Amino acid sequence: MGRWLADHRSGTAGRLRALAVDGKILRGAARAKGRKIHLLAALDHTTGLVLAQLDVHEKTNEVTCREDHLRRHQPHHRAGHPAQLASLVRNHWQVEALHHIRYTTLAEDASQLRTGNAPRAMATWRNLAVPSRSSDSHDHESSGDSAEAMGAELPRSACGGCAINGPVTLIVERTDVRTWPDEQLRELFSEGFPEFITADQLAKQYIGRIREWFADLDLTLVDERGLPVASGWGIPIRWDGRTETLPTGYTQAIIRAVEGREQGVEPDTLVICGAIVTPSLKGRGLAGEMLNALRRLAEGAGWPRVIAPVRPTLKARYPLASVEAFMGWTREDGMALDPWIRTHQRLGARILAAAPQSQTMTGTIAEWEQWTGMVFPETGDYVIPGGLSLLRVDQSADQGTYTEPNIWMQHV
Repeated sequence: MGRWLADHRSGTAGRLRALAVDGKILRGAARAKGRKIHLLAALDHTTGLVLAQLDVHEKTNEVTCREDHLRRHQPHHRAGHPAQLASLVRNHWQVEALHHIRYTTLAEDASQLRTGNAPRAMATWRNLAVPSRSSDSHDHESSGDSAEAMGAELPRSACGGCAINGPVTLIVERTDVRTWPDEQLRELFSEGFPEFITADQLAKQYIGRIREWFADLDLTLVDERGLPVASGWGIPIRWDGRTETLPTGYTQAIIRAVEGREQGVEPDTLVICGAIVTPSLKGRGLAGEMLNALRRLAEGAGWPRVIAPVRPTLKARYPLASVEAFMGWTREDGMALDPWIRTHQRLGARILAAAPQSQTMTGTIAEWEQWTGMVFPETGDYVIPGGLSLLRVDQSADQGTYTEPNIWMQHV
């Protein structure tokens, strides 16, 4: 890399040359004591090729890692027009795109190679394969949005594999940076969750503080028209990585986040609480884009773990099956039967444990009839639209109780 900088220090007259440097963890290649390999890659803006790759042994700051090159080649004396500088910033997304393709399209995080130089060698081959694929196609497969950019525009070649037709620019924003028109939000949330999902009375006691304290973990993916196409949010908790100490589910995770903040507990884990995509754009990679944006928040904060109480949407067709049984159902290819679980799996996540009592929703019988469009003439258990388990109706108490099961998955 130093030789490249020396050769291109002067560059073409009036033109700045640049390298994009970014790190990526090889999550599947854990070594002794759980240490994961962290590789820094230096990518040439002009060719899109990785010129150098370095195992830094632990997550480090890319600037400090290349500080000696900055001192030796003294780029501070070079003048740059604002348009040139803007172009350099945009082109940095090439290395982000490369890393995103490696851990999604090429499933790098699923690889458990860990002997000798094998992980680094395979990363090198993947670095070579991605530009080769791009040069053979007019429609680049590419990369995810970095939540660290918070509003930086991404070119189409950086739009992580989403198959939206035509040119597109995607932006990751904090949800609270603007006021969204009601009609846009209605479209985004029109098919997301059943209406009764808001009847978790315990979660309601904490959700206000969640929105206030953790607004930086609530993101929206926006297209070039300024329309929200996906949304997702998370919360920080402290968790020691053991299955037996997981929160019982979504509600307890919220409580742990709020109480941890109040008690000054330092978080080390991001819990992805939800992600949703505009119905007309489903199947185009946006859910993965949203999850990746949230995962990068955890990386930026230095939190080593990302987990999620996943709502297995297909289980609504099997409300009588236990969630413990359902999470073991797979297709012939070994992937989960449930499509939402598969989305997480394709990003390298693994199933941790069932959360049979993730949330409890309660309401009067009249409320449940409104939420479900059904009538409940007598006490008993009922299958309800969108329900992953049964609704228990007690006529004498004028109450319906529904317990929502989830499945804990871990990304990092």
